[in-house]
Amino acid sequence: MDIKVSRFEANEIAKDIDFDHINDREYANLCTIFEELFGRLVNDIIVGGLNCQQRSTPSMNVDLSIGLGYCKSTGKVAHTGSLFGPIAVTNGGAQTRIDLVEIRLKETDYDSQQRAFKDPVTGYISYQDINTKTRFEIEAQVIQGTEGAGVAQSHTTGWVKIAEVTVDAGETTSILDADIENCTGGYDTETTTNWTAETAVTFRLGSVENFKAKFRVKHKENGDHENNIIKDQHIDFGTGANQVNAIDIPIVDAGGRITATEVENALQELAGSGRTSETIKSAYDLGDAAIVDSADTVKDSHIDWGSGASQVDLDDVPESSTKKHLTTAAQTIAGNKTFSGNIIDKNGNEVIAMLMETKQNTSGGTLVASGTTDVVVSGFSFTPDAILVAQVNTDNILYKSFGYGTGFVARTDLANAGRVNLEQLIIGANQVTVKIRNDETATRTWRSVIVTAVKTS
Repeated sequence: MDIKVSRFEANEIAKDIDFDHINDREYANLCTIFEELFGRLVNDIIVGGLNCQQRSTPSMNVDLSIGLGYCKSTGKVAHTGSLFGPIAVTNGGAQTRIDLVEIRLKETDYDSQQRAFKDPVTGYISYQDINTKTRFEIEAQVIQGTEGAGVAQSHTTGWVKIAEVTVDAGETTSILDADIENCTGGYDTETTTNWTAETAVTFRLGSVENFKAKFRVKHKENGDHENNIIKDQHIDFGTGANQVNAIDIPIVDAGGRITATEVENALQELAGSGRTSETIKSAYDLGDAAIVDSADTVKDSHIDWGSGASQVDLDDVPESSTKKHLTTAAQTIAGNKTFSGNIIDKNGNEVIAMLMETKQNTSGGTLVASGTTDVVVSGFSFTPDAILVAQVNTDNILYKSFGYGTGFVARTDLANAGRVNLEQLIIGANQVTVKIRNDETATRTWRSVIVTAVKTS
């Protein structure tokens, strides 16, 4: 489209079509300018303002703020120079619905005045009352949504969608700002997040002053970025075409040790397994605190010893072929302990691992004169390999026997030989049978029998 104006010669007598052309082209030229500016865009534009809002006294009506809109399909500009409203919203029904507010250009002729008209053939003069001006303003309407659908209807062709309005079920008193979702898309095809339908059909351009104010937040007057503005999330890192990677990052090489000028090739020069170019050989070319892959370079001071997260402790140190872990070494060995494998003492001698338990029978009983009695001591968690100590307590004397091995036979009365003796210890499954002999001529009473046994296998 071209920008056109009417033209007159000096002393020319103008005709009505000349003035009609003037009237038509004033607005048409404005639309032509907008078409040139936004003709390549896809969707309708809110140049500025046109925010749908609750009325100063809330009701079932809404207003539109001062603003300018452009309809792409008609190529027409719609503008309101003052608060526009009221725009009526229908009362709520049985279920919630979502309405939409839309606008278009409205041309209204006004200012009726009497004008004289001359008939070009007869020269007769007549008079008529006619509208002498045309107002270009906006027309607004509300497209009612379907109850319970949860989405708005599609906008009308030739109209510009401005907002969506949620009308609650049974609402009859007021539409509030909280019920209104205005257009927030900031560029062509950007969506208005809270719209439920045709989310990208309109976008908000904003003013040049607004754009410049936002631009200058992170840019200098000449267009350069301000310092510390570009963050890691802004950079397209990767190995694809035009992506940023190590080959794009320069190095300083203050020490003069690297021939490459960027990170990618500098890494290739670092000494290490599999590198074909190893120009760095010194143990300290990586810095005074560096640890290189060489004998005797890692000291105990380099290791973060401890039991905390990621610290090094005995769990991280493997056993050797001759030295094994004693996992309970840091504990006091009390109660029953089980040790597996060979255990070596500080002199290098093998220590035989064993289980040791002490059990007793306290049921008591009678020892007939010159007779024997078998007392079973049970409850061992293992079948003993040997007996360390066995003792019997009678009504007035303690007797003991020491021995080692299965089927141990003993006739040892440490306190009173010739009276009550432990005649035999018989090992069974998880128990030991103690045979007690009474060599006296009188009946005796035994009170308890105690046995300490071991398992070494």
